[in-house]
Amino acid sequence: MNWMDYGKKLESGEIPIHAHGHQGAYLEPRKIALDIMVTLPGVENEVSFPATIKGKSYAPCHVCGNASDIVCYEDRVEVEDNHSEQEPFTVEIKFPTGDMIFNDTYPQDQFEESEFGIGSIPGMAKVGQDMAKQGLLHFFVGNSCPVVWREGDTVLFGRMDRYALFGPDRVGSICTDLWWASFVDRKTLEDLQVPEKEIDHMRKKGGSIQVTPGTYRCTSYYHLGGMDYAEDERQVYGKLELLPG
Repeated sequence: MNWMDYGKKLESGEIPIHAHGHQGAYLEPRKIALDIMVTLPGVENEVSFPATIKGKSYAPCHVCGNASDIVCYEDRVEVEDNHSEQEPFTVEIKFPTGDMIFNDTYPQDQFEESEFGIGSIPGMAKVGQDMAKQGLLHFFVGNSCPVVWREGDTVLFGRMDRYALFGPDRVGSICTDLWWASFVDRKTLEDLQVPEKEIDHMRKKGGSIQVTPGTYRCTSYYHLGGMDYAEDERQVYGKLELLPG
């Protein structure tokens, strides 16, 4: 069989792809067929199986972040079995005044941006960890425009059920044109010498809430998937919990 015929069978589904949990555009049949023709020689010639397409750093699994080899057999495609499921990740952030401002962005002149790639969940987690070291909660939430609400000393963002949406617990929402949710204390911004007019802009574009001053454990759930922000039931994308002491 030559690679051109192999690609056609792959796209038709006659040759199955065993992804072993990996996800990403690089596993679409048309993309594998293209990689076969571009990466491996002898497109017009008979090819000996198995044949391997080496993992590419620019196309990792967007769940685990691993770039996996793809092995083509005559009757199937096997993706390297090195997938790992992701867990919720947490960071700790101080809110010394309790004046908690939320938005979908942050002052880029004062915060150092993470250089880690965001094409995978581990990359998104690394961005969140890097920003937390500077006193900023910065979690990926897609274009979900989450509602922000409070339950005692816990602040949550995500979807509220339809009956609670306009209840007393709701404190605002975030228009996520930039696909992130950011929470920061006013003093953190002042210490970084963020101009007052920019602080006011963050507050007006997003919102703010007065919480108990202290350190909060911030947990991200949105990256785990299964979030359908068209549904009515409650879905928590992330939460900030006041730690004791």
